[in-house]
Amino acid sequence: MTLPIPGSPSKIFKSKIMIFGGIQLILGLMSAVWTWRLWRETVRVLPASFWGALALTIFLFGLAQINLVGPLRELGYRLPVPKFALPYRLEQPFAEVFSPWPMLSIAFAFGAPVFPMIMFVLNVEGVLAEMTLIWAGLTLMGVIIGGATLYLGVQKLYVRVNGSQTIVEASALTVKPEESFSVFVRHQPGKLVTESIQVKLICRRTITQTQTRSSGKIAETTILFETDLYPETPTYSDIWQETCTVTIPKDAELSTALSASRSITWGIEVIARIPNAPDITETFLFTVDDPELRARQEAAWEAEDAQEK
Repeated sequence: MTLPIPGSPSKIFKSKIMIFGGIQLILGLMSAVWTWRLWRETVRVLPASFWGALALTIFLFGLAQINLVGPLRELGYRLPVPKFALPYRLEQPFAEVFSPWPMLSIAFAFGAPVFPMIMFVLNVEGVLAEMTLIWAGLTLMGVIIGGATLYLGVQKLYVRVNGSQTIVEASALTVKPEESFSVFVRHQPGKLVTESIQVKLICRRTITQTQTRSSGKIAETTILFETDLYPETPTYSDIWQETCTVTIPKDAELSTALSASRSITWGIEVIARIPNAPDITETFLFTVDDPELRARQEAAWEAEDAQEK
C-alpha cells in the first residue's frame, strides 16, 4: 500500500480561486473610486470615512494579489529537475515550499491597512464610534498577522535571494518499520558560502487541541525521533552530495495517521549553516506505513478521542 507523501504541494490549478480573486479586484477598484471621491470632496481634514475606505481598498487589493495574481504566477511552465542518483524525489511540506510572494502579499493585505485604520479610529464619530473596540481589534489583528507573515516572507525571500538548492532523493517513497532504504542528498550553495551541512532523520508529531474557552485551536509539535545521518560536516567544494542507507526504527510511529487530532511526519532534514547569517533548514518528507499496524493504531486513537469527548 503506497500512501501519498504527507504535506506535498498540490499541483492542481483551481479556477474558482481565480474567480474569487477577480471579484476581490473588482471590489477593490470600486473601493478605490469611493476613496478618490472622498478625497476630492475633502476641504481640510480628511474624514474617518476616507481612512476606512482607504484601509478597505488596500485590504481588497492585497487579497486579489493572493487569489488572482498568485495562481497566475503558478501557471508558468517549469522544466522538471532531472534525477541524480535514486528514482524518487522527496518533496517538502506545503508550508515550506511557499514562495515569498504569498507571504508578502498577506503581509501587505493585513499590515498596510494598519495606519489608515489607526487614523479611522482616531477620527470616527457618531454610531461607528460606539464600536471602537471592534475597530481597535481589527487593527491589532492586522498588526499581528501582517507582522508574522512579513517575518515569514522575509525568511523565504532570504532563501530565494541566496539561490541555494537542496535535493533529496530516495529509493522508496514508503517504507515499513525496521526496513532500510537509500537516501541521496545534494546541496548546491547559493550566493552565500555554506560552511557545513548536517543531515538528520526526524519524526515529528503534531497534536491539535481545541481551546476550552474559545473556538480556536492550539497545535503542539513534538520530536518523537531524531538521529544524525551526517553530523555537521564541513563543505570543501561547491556542491555537497552523499548517499547513505537509512533504517527505520522497529517501534516507529506511522506517518499520515488518519486522525483529526494528530499528525505524524517522517522526513530528512537538511541544515545548511552559513557564516554570519541564519541557517537554512529544509525538511523532505517520506511515508512510514504498515497497513496491519496502522489499523491497530487508528483503532486505539479513535478510542482515545472518544474518551476525550
